[in-house]
Amino acid sequence: MTPARVVVCFVKDEAWPADHTRSYSGGRYHALSLSYAFAAAGAQVTVVINGPVAFAQDFERLSGASVRFVISPHMDPRDVDLVPDYVVVGPASASAPGLYAFVDSLVAQTGAIPLLINYESPNWFNLLAPTPDDPHVWDPWRRVVARGGIVLSSTYVGDRYARDFYRANGNKLVFEQCYPPINSATADAIGAQVKDGSIVLFARPFHDYKGGEEVFRLPSAIFEGRTLHAIFGGEPNHDYVQALREHLSRVPDTHVEVHSRIEDWQKYVLLFRAQALLFPSLFEGFGYPAVEAIYAGTEVVCYDLPVLSETVGSVAHMAKVGDTAGLGKALQRALDMPERADLLRRTVSQRMSLPAVSQHLREMLGRLQQDFPSRSPVRPPSGVLWGPWPDDPSDYNETDYLSFPPFPPQAACRQKEDSVEVTLVVWTSEPIIEATLAFNELVVAGVCIPIEGATGWVCNEVRFLLGEKMLGRKLTLSMRTGWRRSLTRTERLVVRRAN
Repeated sequence: MTPARVVVCFVKDEAWPADHTRSYSGGRYHALSLSYAFAAAGAQVTVVINGPVAFAQDFERLSGASVRFVISPHMDPRDVDLVPDYVVVGPASASAPGLYAFVDSLVAQTGAIPLLINYESPNWFNLLAPTPDDPHVWDPWRRVVARGGIVLSSTYVGDRYARDFYRANGNKLVFEQCYPPINSATADAIGAQVKDGSIVLFARPFHDYKGGEEVFRLPSAIFEGRTLHAIFGGEPNHDYVQALREHLSRVPDTHVEVHSRIEDWQKYVLLFRAQALLFPSLFEGFGYPAVEAIYAGTEVVCYDLPVLSETVGSVAHMAKVGDTAGLGKALQRALDMPERADLLRRTVSQRMSLPAVSQHLREMLGRLQQDFPSRSPVRPPSGVLWGPWPDDPSDYNETDYLSFPPFPPQAACRQKEDSVEVTLVVWTSEPIIEATLAFNELVVAGVCIPIEGATGWVCNEVRFLLGEKMLGRKLTLSMRTGWRRSLTRTERLVVRRAN
């Protein structure tokens, strides 16, 4: 069988300074680990990214097969010198129009099948996270597979929600599940360490759903005589560290040690030596630290999130979500637990070590050859970059946190003599009766045509004719709906000259 040609693409966050290429991002780490697992499964893998990410070096020993890297600062498909069979997308949680335009162009021009790594979906996240997020944040993710493709969820829990969220408009959409591999080669090279009674905390205070504040609701006496290792993926949050130290300051012989941007081998040394990982997250799409700790033979203390029940629930010390008293008791049980490293490791190694994941992917690639026996038809790229951009305001209303149309807005452009005709397809709860594209004082009105409805939503075709001054600009699309009530919705996009 000819090896599958796989392009894996993701972007380094624009917020990372150029000299901070070791800043850790769970999603990018996840996509990179899958890249090496695809290679170990026999695929020819090329990773396309907009800048160097130093933690890529952590995976070099993970796979005997090579992974080729292409640095494309502007995510230009012309930098890719092969015709892939699959384009694997590690979606960005923040705005990344360039990534999705790259995917659209590469898929359109080569007929490759898009494969979206589904970290989580809003119908799952917004049910569990303390603060719901705008469902439209996931529109770029859905747009990747709106013409058909593959949705690869990290867990079976995530897959169940994905099947209710992602749709393809008249084309084949396949749902698969695959755990990302842990860096088992690095962990195996370190081997067993003498337990020192310490506690590891992956400190993530920047989002409330990561549970950073839960630590301060635990009795400080539990930490007596122990070292708490606080690991930051990026720059340490000094206010958070100070609060940790103050919280534990009255407890005898207790220390807080801070680690940031550490390499995988350093992380595993800490995990192997620790007695417990404290992982008080209120939502996870996968929960890498919990799986890594179990592989290292370290007890895990966490809330009973469905995803953690799936991955480590048979051996973790769990409490009901939000029950900090129960979490404290679970931590005490973990600290009193006798050594059982072999049992813990077996729990995850059969599913999440590199050999297990690569075998799963090898079988999946075989199934996909049956699902997609030929390439998709080659087509022109859409010619539109969809926002939002990082500085764009949001018109999100929290009452709509579980309300999203069946498909995200889509676009097609056609070059005229001195203008570009843009056709947008937008799903709304009621017909669009007025739509404009604006750049500063330039405003172009659109022609709105409701064309069909599905599951209570209206599909609208909106056409614009744009002159040269509107091309390549960040435009604001404003739409007003009518009938029973008047609603206004905005989108941000850039229209490029059509081919």
